[in-house]
Amino acid sequence: MARNSFYSGDAGADITIDNSVAQAELAENNAAASATAAASSATGAASSASAASTSATNAAASYDSFDDRYLGAKSSAPSTDNDSNALVDGALYWNSSSDQMFAWDGSAWAALIPTSTNQGHINTVSGIQANVTTVAGIASNVTSVAGNTSNINAVAGDATDIGTVAGISSNVTTVAGIASNVTSVAGNASNINAVAADATDIGAVAAKATEIGLLGQADVIADMAILATADVVADMNTLATADIVSDLNTLADSDIISDLNQLATTDIVNDLNTLATSDNVSNMNTVADNISSVNSFASQYRVASSAPTSSLDEGDLYYNTTSNTFSYYNGSAWTAIANYVAGSGIVLTGNSFSVENDAVAMSIALG
Repeated sequence: MARNSFYSGDAGADITIDNSVAQAELAENNAAASATAAASSATGAASSASAASTSATNAAASYDSFDDRYLGAKSSAPSTDNDSNALVDGALYWNSSSDQMFAWDGSAWAALIPTSTNQGHINTVSGIQANVTTVAGIASNVTSVAGNTSNINAVAGDATDIGTVAGISSNVTTVAGIASNVTSVAGNASNINAVAADATDIGAVAAKATEIGLLGQADVIADMAILATADVVADMNTLATADIVSDLNTLADSDIISDLNQLATTDIVNDLNTLATSDNVSNMNTVADNISSVNSFASQYRVASSAPTSSLDEGDLYYNTTSNTFSYYNGSAWTAIANYVAGSGIVLTGNSFSVENDAVAMSIALG
């Protein structure tokens, strides 16, 4: 009811009506405001819906981009992305067979973490990092060594010899301590080679060490001093003539040496002293002039403990010192010469004797 309109009721009722009207107007106003707000909300909702749609599109694009770059777990290296499109640089995938992450570098997959074997190598190097640091500090030396690989390989090829030398290191040290002597020896290489060429002769001399020791005795040295006098040297030059050398070679025969040993006995030495008188020397010179005959006799008559077996000629004689008998060589064998005693078929008459028996009659004149 409009305000101030006619109303036949009491005043209290009029107040109530007026309040209802006011409330209705307020409600109308609120409804209008709500409609306006609803319209604004609808507009905002529409904007939000558009933004949400854009976000969804962007999210889908972002996911597709992520899906193109992280391909997930694969048992082997993929050749395309998850949409079967070409791989993009920086794409990743996890290899479930080797438990490694790989990245696409535009042409190949590159591992981002080492294999377990490589990791073992890394752990080994990590355990010797102090050594690695030391090697890094001598990198120039390592480079120099690398430049000498051929020489190093040559040394490695001589490892056995090097091991041998290492086993005699004390000897090497000793030699190093006499380096000047070694240098001196090297400077005398020609002389050393000459000595090496005479090694056989040196060995022969070494085998005569005892004799050489005897030569070093005072008496022998004195004797050699005498031998060095001019007269004795002249005598030895005479002895060195071809004829006398031949005679000395004859005297070197084993039988004659045996005879000479017998001549060295005291009795015979005394006899030799007797022979050394001027008369006897003259006689010996005569013998020397006839040495060929003497040599002939030496080969025809021998003294031995058993029958000679070499240089045998018919008519040779030898005295057997074992049986104290004489034998002669008949051209094929030694034959004993019989020993006869006077009164046993032997008759001595003046300067002759005869042997008589039933089979043999012999007469020898004694000069």
